[in-house]
Amino acid sequence: GEDWAGLLEAVEKDLLVPECTEVMRIVNRALNGDVAKAKYALKALSGGRAYYYLVGTIYPQLRRVECRIEYTSTKKE
Repeated sequence: GEDWAGLLEAVEKDLLVPECTEVMRIVNRALNGDVAKAKYALKALSGGRAYYYLVGTIYPQLRRVECRIEYTSTKKE
């Protein structure tokens, strides 16, 4: 899933985010459960300028993969 809290934190720290105040308002909307409308609003804001900035600059910092591996040893001692 999306890391909306991490996105909000990153946007607050990045002074170059286009339409920063509006982006933060939209991200807060997602944090309150309105994810579909927030995604649409981010893409529509300023003709997509803010969204493309986020995709190119901030989203890569938020990507991560978590894996959990469980195994049972069949080696007999």
